[in-house]
Amino acid sequence: MSLKDLLSRLANQRNYPPTGHGSGTSEIESVPDFVEPLVGWRAWKVWAPAFDSDSCPGLTSIILNESWMPRRRIAAEHNFDLTARCRGLLDLECSCGIYAFKDPDEAFAYAARVRDRFLGIANDVALGEVSLWGRVVECERGFRAEFAYPRHIYLPSTFSRFISVVRCAFGVPTGIYASPCEEISISGFDRHHRIKSQVLLSKSLELARPDVFPHEVAFYDAGSF
Repeated sequence: MSLKDLLSRLANQRNYPPTGHGSGTSEIESVPDFVEPLVGWRAWKVWAPAFDSDSCPGLTSIILNESWMPRRRIAAEHNFDLTARCRGLLDLECSCGIYAFKDPDEAFAYAARVRDRFLGIANDVALGEVSLWGRVVECERGFRAEFAYPRHIYLPSTFSRFISVVRCAFGVPTGIYASPCEEISISGFDRHHRIKSQVLLSKSLELARPDVFPHEVAFYDAGSF
C-alpha cells in the first residue's frame, strides 16, 4: 500500500477528493505493502498564511517545530532524541518516534497543558487522527511510530475559513473543533446535519484552563461545501 492508496481509500470512505494543491505521483512516498496503518491522535501548532489567504495553513509539531507537509509522510528520522539523530529504528531504549495518543481526550489535555505552559494564547492548536506505520512501539497512553500522516484534521474554530483549503491540500477529511455551545458560522455549513456525534471530554480538567480551552469540545465535520 502507498500513501497515495491510503489517501484514495480515505477519500472513498468519506467522499473527500484525493487530489488538490500540491498533489502529484512524484511527491507520494511508498509504504510497505503488508502494513495496515494504526490510528492515533495528535495535536499540532497551526499557522495562518502570512499573505495569501488562499494558501494552506502550516501544521508543525508542538515541541520540535517539525513541519507536516501536505501529501508527504513524516519520518522519525527527521526528529531528534537529545543530541542523536534518530535512524528510524525506534529502539526500546530510545525516546524517538512520531508520537500519537490512543484517545482524543489525551491529545486534548496535552494540547491544553503545553499551550498554557509553553506556547501562550497567541498560538493556535489543531487536533486530529494520524495514520501510523513502519515500526510502531506501543506505549502506555499511545504510540511512537516510524512514519505518520494526518488521517483527519480538526482545525480550531478561528480557522474555519481554511477547511476546504486544508482538505484539498492534505487530501484528508477536515473539520473544526469547538465548544458545543459555541456558535459556528460558516457559509453553507449545516450545523444540525453535519455535526459529528463524538464529544471530547478531558480526563484532566485541571490541565485545561477555561480561558484557553473549553472543558468540553465537539468535533464538527463540514462536509463538502
